[in-house]
Amino acid sequence: MDFRLGNMTLIPLAFLMSVMLKNCIGQGYEPSCPVTETPDQTTEICFCIPESGEIFKWDIDCNFRGYGPNMPNFLQTDDVIGKLDFRYNSINHIQSYAFRNIPGLRELNLAEQHPVGNVSTLTVAPGAFHGLINLESLTLIRNRIENTTQVINPSTVDGLKNLKELYFFDNEIKKIGALAFAGLVNLEVLNLNYNYIASIHVNAFVGLNRLKKLFLTRNKLTRVDPGVFSSVTTLRQLFLNENQITEVAPKAFNGLRNLTDLRLNKNKLQSLDNMVIVGLDKREVFLHIGRNPLHCDCELKWLRSLEITPSGSCGTPKELRGESVVSFPTEDCGRVTAESSCIDDCPSNSGNKNDAFICALFSLAIAIAVPL
Repeated sequence: MDFRLGNMTLIPLAFLMSVMLKNCIGQGYEPSCPVTETPDQTTEICFCIPESGEIFKWDIDCNFRGYGPNMPNFLQTDDVIGKLDFRYNSINHIQSYAFRNIPGLRELNLAEQHPVGNVSTLTVAPGAFHGLINLESLTLIRNRIENTTQVINPSTVDGLKNLKELYFFDNEIKKIGALAFAGLVNLEVLNLNYNYIASIHVNAFVGLNRLKKLFLTRNKLTRVDPGVFSSVTTLRQLFLNENQITEVAPKAFNGLRNLTDLRLNKNKLQSLDNMVIVGLDKREVFLHIGRNPLHCDCELKWLRSLEITPSGSCGTPKELRGESVVSFPTEDCGRVTAESSCIDDCPSNSGNKNDAFICALFSLAIAIAVPL
């Protein structure tokens, strides 16, 4: 029996399931749910969802089942498990090689573990995820992970060379150490929002050769230093909004030629040096600087040289409060802007002091020659 809606045919889910199982049985294999154990007699067994395709696999839902304190080793099967949802359990510890029996796993969700007793953190042993050679997405949100409470180090996510998405937000992380994610060579999305990160090592992101999105929203950063992001040249979106940033160093984003979305809104910036955009593509990047106490004067006139109008408004002086950062009056600023002050042309990195000195004199001559 089928049900028609316009040109679409809706087939009952039960019929689809029976067809999938029939196909498997017809090939001499009768699938059964690989999860047969529960934490206790009162807990409902995990829910198994079969998926057919070129390879038969299971999606397993084990959330709210009361597992703990260790990650169970009940998943011993020759079947391919595509997704394991293990949210809202009571895991205190994830031991080394905890998932070695399910190497085909592609998506693992360990969010919001709520350990029992006096234990308030989740410990992740070195090599905990070893063997997950096909894992593409790992979610560890809202866990106070013990060996990342102070600093993220390489052992936390070691061995996940095919991982594409890592969700690590809301874990009370304070620092990101050197080479913290060096083994994640295929990572494209890294979410570190809602932590306490105040320090990032200059080599923290080395090795992330395919990273496209980096989320650092709502942390404790107070400044952006040069070199921190220079190794992630594939980056397209960088979220630094809702921190406590008061200063962005010149050339802080140098090398990020593919960046199109830079978010610095909701910080404590009063000024922004024109050298900040060195290394960025001024024709492509959208600079978000709204909700900052920006002081609008001639030092911000360079923002008008960007092809995409940046968002943001003046915080001071009082008479300009609320004015757009690209439309406040600049009649008294002369004509020296980001495009006429040798930002891209001065040979400051050439090592030739004479050339740099001549260029500086040339810029000064222009400034003097322009009628006020």
